[in-house]
Amino acid sequence: MSSQRRIDSSRANGARSRGPKTPEGLARCAAAPLTHGFNARQIVLPQESEDGFRALREAYLAEFQPASPRDLALVDLLAAARWRLDRLRLIEVDLYDTEIARQDPGIPEELKLAAAFRTLCDESRAFASFDRYDAHLNRIYQAALNALHARRKKSGGKKCNRVPIP
Repeated sequence: MSSQRRIDSSRANGARSRGPKTPEGLARCAAAPLTHGFNARQIVLPQESEDGFRALREAYLAEFQPASPRDLALVDLLAAARWRLDRLRLIEVDLYDTEIARQDPGIPEELKLAAAFRTLCDESRAFASFDRYDAHLNRIYQAALNALHARRKKSGGKKCNRVPIP
């Protein structure tokens, strides 16, 4: 339990803080969620294709034809989750490629993938994080899709086909 003196000191220090003021400090705070891009406010990272995301969003808009702002928000959520899931798949490939390249040249080629998998599981938290984000994004994607189907059914509109998650 904290002493009253510590509580008062923390309260006084917190009252003085007003966050970053300089352009550099503001930029650093804005970029903080971009470590991997799964919780970033911006959907498309600087090294990704803005046109690619727009095309994906347009495809979802054409398929679901949102009739209300709420439907549009669900379609946007669906597109963002799909984009991030696709990013996750690219990261998975890069993880394997990087680890395979690090393997001992004495390991037979047909065993390098298994050796890379073992190393990634045993010596890295990458796969644990990967699984957590994959499950989280799949839940978001499926919830948005289910909500769109439910809204269509309720409004008497045509029911959309389920979009499988690869």
